[in-house]
Amino acid sequence: MTIDALEAMRSRRSIRRFRPDAIPLELLEEVIDCARWAPFGTAHDMRVIKVMAGEAKAAVVAYLDDRLAEVIPVMADGPARQTLTYARSLVRIIRDAPVLVGVFTAALASPAIT
Repeated sequence: MTIDALEAMRSRRSIRRFRPDAIPLELLEEVIDCARWAPFGTAHDMRVIKVMAGEAKAAVVAYLDDRLAEVIPVMADGPARQTLTYARSLVRIIRDAPVLVGVFTAALASPAIT
């Protein structure tokens, strides 16, 4: 898959419905490789990439939905509550995605000095 940066920006769109087709392993590996090269944190951070499908993905989505359902009603009105309310509306979309790819940064306790 090759696309230049300007074309990627011009053709970007939000996806809110997914086909039930399996994602080819080669494509998933390419997406993960791109995530590995994306800028993040500092040179001392460790990147963790987690791919979830099936029961593992369902458990994460359920946890996210439950936590948002608990916290939103007790929040004061304002931008944070609006943001989390919008995030909760996206849970259905995440639930329908064939896989969930999470990219996390874990700061090392004592980065080596080089």
